[in-house]
Amino acid sequence: MNKAFLWSFAGQYTKILLQLVTMVVLARLLTPDEIGIFAIATAILAIGHVFRDMGIAQYLIIEKDLTKEKIEAVLFLNWLACIFLAVLLVAAGDYASEFYNNEILTDIFAVLALNIIFIPLGTVAQSQIRRQMRFKRLAFIENCSLFVNVVLSIILALQDFGAMSLAYASLAGTITTLVLLHFLMPTKQFYIPNPKALKIVSPFIFNVGGANFLAQFTNSSQAILVGKFLSESAVAILDKAGALIQLLDRLIFGAIQPVLTPFFANLKHNNQDSTKAYLTLVQISIAFAWPFLFYLAYFADYLIPLFYGDQWHDAIELVIYLCLAGGCINFSRFFDTFLISTGSQKIVFKLNLLFMIIRVLLLVVYSSYGLVFIVKVLGLFEVFKSVVTTFYLTSKLSFKLTEFISQVFKGIVVLLMSLLPLLIVELVSIELHTLLSFSLYVLIVCPFWLLGLKVTSNPLFKEVAVYLKKR
Repeated sequence: MNKAFLWSFAGQYTKILLQLVTMVVLARLLTPDEIGIFAIATAILAIGHVFRDMGIAQYLIIEKDLTKEKIEAVLFLNWLACIFLAVLLVAAGDYASEFYNNEILTDIFAVLALNIIFIPLGTVAQSQIRRQMRFKRLAFIENCSLFVNVVLSIILALQDFGAMSLAYASLAGTITTLVLLHFLMPTKQFYIPNPKALKIVSPFIFNVGGANFLAQFTNSSQAILVGKFLSESAVAILDKAGALIQLLDRLIFGAIQPVLTPFFANLKHNNQDSTKAYLTLVQISIAFAWPFLFYLAYFADYLIPLFYGDQWHDAIELVIYLCLAGGCINFSRFFDTFLISTGSQKIVFKLNLLFMIIRVLLLVVYSSYGLVFIVKVLGLFEVFKSVVTTFYLTSKLSFKLTEFISQVFKGIVVLLMSLLPLLIVELVSIELHTLLSFSLYVLIVCPFWLLGLKVTSNPLFKEVAVYLKKR
């Protein structure tokens, strides 16, 4: 398990480096409108991707008795969904262009539709790699694909392809993934789509696929509705502010998440208690997130121009409010994965339906009030979501409310310990808004953060201590 996490983190950090290069370069090569219109298209496509997957990857990882018939049944559904979605995207291109008054969406939708058609060719192989927890191999495939995506997007942006440079680069990345999967897949067995076992797999697919679709629609509705009620540039500004917050996911949780589905599934298959593991994840999540988000908000006026340039100054205030909202997400961050992996798919579907309705209604009602107001409202929504998920875990499963309250207090201790260097800086009025001083300050904070982990007996401290001893 530790080796799986290690390779997942290694792959994730390589991806972060490549994405950071892309983010910094393209933010200067493309205009906010160009980035915004592609963000709208990918938000719509993200909904389609979840519909296309329908929980298939999760089924191929979680199912204990995975037979050839079951694999071919889910592959049949995968192809059916992808073909339908590709046709729908091509047909909807003109309507999307008219809806947003931007003709380039027609071409973007056509390229993204072609991208979707290729996806089923790698579904089984990629799921097998994750099921067997071969994250070293998966990291190599994903980063090679991303490298192709990054290089091509920058080259095409330099050639004035605009938003289309991102669409073509995405297609090239998908093709790269498929080629590598063909050579590196665990088994060379060939599967033919067959609906024979659909009755067996459909209950899981319906509940998990529906829950995933609702969750993605909830997230994507932000770009879609803001783009309609405000502008493409407003979408881009919100997207850039959100991308800075997502550094936390990319640095930490993006590496943890892929391992959790097979991890929780294995605990269930072996009849082991998974509640302790979930609480440990919450404790570690808070210890990472709260100090990170506080400092992200504090240095927002320095980090936004550093990463994106001065044209994105309007994103600074949004970052501050998004950080406040992000602090609440840690209680529900692993909720869906935990329940799906332990057999409670119907509950995930029902709760995601509730969250989707509320969030979309909030966006429809308040999008015209401006970006800052939208972010404040969505922050309150995240508080509500955390309360609901925590209530379910404590009332329906074997969790105790006192255990979550304990994690909150421990998180506050870690946060306060991490803020001690900032107190000194404020008292002596040291200027930190240079790259060198900022980097040194981050290094100074780390020992105080580790001390906070030790004081609160955070399991992460033991792992760090073991690693440092080995070095």
